[in-house]
Parts: sequence; structure tokens; C-alpha cells
Amino acid sequence: MLRSLDDALALRDRLGPGRRLVVVGAGFLGAEAAAVAWRLGARVTLLEPAPVPLAHAVGEEVGRVLARAHRERGVDLRTGATVTEVTEAGVRLADGREVEAEGVLVAIGSLPNTEWLAGSGLTVADGVVCDAYCEAAPGVYAAGDVARWHHPHFGVPMRIEHRTNAASRAWRLPGTCSVPRRANRSRRCRTSGRTSTT
Repeated sequence: MLRSLDDALALRDRLGPGRRLVVVGAGFLGAEAAAVAWRLGARVTLLEPAPVPLAHAVGEEVGRVLARAHRERGVDLRTGATVTEVTEAGVRLADGREVEAEGVLVAIGSLPNTEWLAGSGLTVADGVVCDAYCEAAPGVYAAGDVARWHHPHFGVPMRIEHRTNAASRAWRLPGTCSVPRRANRSRRCRTSGRTSTT
């Protein structure tokens, strides 16, 4: 489990030259963890069910560049690989093959903590559904990995699970959170990025 600095330090202490680590999920966290483990000398296998890592967040072209960067550095990146079970020896894939490792890090995303919004009138579907400007309802905005906003470039709604997302999306809020309180008394800005990592 990797939820705190102590968890990260404990994982780092278990890695090193020749140690084998399987990372399940090549999203932001999985890709970053694989890169750090590789730098520590570990033999890393990065497993991703999608054909191109991070394509949903950065597009296929950039996803291919990131995949190539991992492979060129020696990370065993396997796309189209679905893990069905974590075992004592590593993981088992959907095709029956096993990948052995001393450590397994599962980085398959997060579930947005939206239960507290039940009955609020907001549309909740894998996050708070927003428009391209993070507006979930008139005068109500969401930012961070709880926000599922319409991406005008890709033409689809997306929820980005990355630490920089709240800050990078905040500029889309049309003057609601950046104006002095006296000039904006009629509006409220409430942020929530609380998530539970699985």
C-alpha cells in the first residue's frame, strides 16, 4: 500500500539493484513509481491493460513517447496485460502467465470520494461532472481529481488523477475563486479533492 511518505520510504528501502518489482497500472503514479524503482536499480515490470499508457490523459502520441522512454531505459513495459491476481510470488495475468517479483505495487487509480454529495443535485458519475470550465452547476465548481470535466480537445469527459490537476484546472474557473471576497460575496468557492486510492 502506498498512501503516505512512510509507505513510500518503506517501498524505497525494499528496492535496489537486482530486486524485482511489478507495477500494475501505467498511469501517472504507476509510471512515476516504475521510473523511480528503475533509478534505484530494480528490475521493473510495468503492466498496463490499455494498448497505450496514459492515452486517456495525454493522447496516444505522447503516450507512445512515454512508453518508448520506459522501454529504452530497461523497464519491461507490457501493454494489453490484465492482472487477475496478486500471488505470493508476484502476479498472475489473464492469459495464465505469471510474473514473479519480490514486490508488487498496484496503481490502478482512485475512486473519487463523492458520497457526501448524495442528494446535492449535482451530477456524479466517476467524479463530479463539470463542463470545460469546471462548472458542475450554476455557481458550483469542482477541481482536482474529483472533477470529471469535458475536455474540448479530446471531446470527451475526463478525470485526471495527478497532483498538479487542481492547480492547472483552477485557471479555468471564471473569476470565482481569484476575486477578492468583498467583490464576490454572492458566490462561494468550495474545493474538494478527497479521494480513496485503491
